[in-house]
Amino acid sequence: MYAMDLTRRLEERGHQVNVFSTTHPDSVAHPDSWAWPRYRELSSAGAHLSFRRRIGAIPFLIYNREAEHKVNALLDRYSLDVAHVHNFTRHLTAAPLLALRRRHIPLVATLHDHWINCPTYSLVKGDGSRCDWECTRFSPVRCVRHRCVVGSISASAVAGLEAVISRSFRWGVDLLDRVICPSQFIADSLGATQSILGKVRVIRHPHPRHDWTLPPEGGVKVVYVGRLAREKGVQHLIAAAEGAKWSLRIAGVGPYDATLRRLAAALPNVSFLGFLQTPEVVALMRDSHIVAVPSVWYENAPLVVIEALSLGRMVVASAIGGIPEYAGKSPGARLVGPGENHEIRNTIDDLASDPSRLRRLSEATWLASKEEPGWDMHLDSVEAVYRELVG
Repeated sequence: MYAMDLTRRLEERGHQVNVFSTTHPDSVAHPDSWAWPRYRELSSAGAHLSFRRRIGAIPFLIYNREAEHKVNALLDRYSLDVAHVHNFTRHLTAAPLLALRRRHIPLVATLHDHWINCPTYSLVKGDGSRCDWECTRFSPVRCVRHRCVVGSISASAVAGLEAVISRSFRWGVDLLDRVICPSQFIADSLGATQSILGKVRVIRHPHPRHDWTLPPEGGVKVVYVGRLAREKGVQHLIAAAEGAKWSLRIAGVGPYDATLRRLAAALPNVSFLGFLQTPEVVALMRDSHIVAVPSVWYENAPLVVIEALSLGRMVVASAIGGIPEYAGKSPGARLVGPGENHEIRNTIDDLASDPSRLRRLSEATWLASKEEPGWDMHLDSVEAVYRELVG
């Protein structure tokens, strides 16, 4: 979502922006799609494919030659000054970046996850527990030991192999001219070597500008919006909702969906809404009092926190990763320990006990968000990075 918004706003500022992606069935129509390589269903590095298809998928995980040929076709047609990449690994691999490098086009990457340090990009082990950079401190073999990819040894081995080859050929930070980090946390995770520090620029995600509306009347409504995966901690939010006087609505889809529905089956105050488009998410937040972000993994810069605060809604979020950088100073944010069911429950109960205070905090939260950098300042910072490279 961020990359699409950035593209549109750069075009509004008069920049020519060409887009390179894969031809996923859900991809939006785009004039550059003629140059996009085929999307290949790899199913979490091959865990749900047949053995033959898993073996066949390995070359496309390591080096996607079709992506290399396609990006060259795009570059033959258009003259580019800089390339800004987002989440290119796994499907595109480093192949198009190497093609760009051979044409001496500067490379900028925004880090949205932990792909530089972790074969699964999430720093989460197969049992759902957090990983403290074991594959960086030791070896990507740790990915296989912990079955980090959907609990599968074979899928984890493929992800580990990808990481080993990437590091052997220096297809990480060494490929990039600048690395944009949306949080200081993700910047610090890269290390403190001089070669890295010279490339890193911390540019926080912008706060959108919304009109403020009063929270709804009646009982307190709590909402979760995001992917339904174990590391997102929704199971702890459901446990906290048991017997509560407030309601919980869960919007999103993901591999943990069925498990979460079973956990909430006996709770009348918990409901599931499935996948929602952005306008529907905004409407849902407006119709809520509290947005919960109960992550148990090292989140980088979750956009849901920013969206909620910009709407003037309270945020109860885990004090982990980059979340405190976005929520810690807001009058409408409360930070809790990751995975702490009782702390989540007590914090939400305390907020729900005084509706008039919720209304006062809502407006104060919205006003504080307006003081944070918006898209204009964000684009200025991104353009400054481009100018560093193209003069």
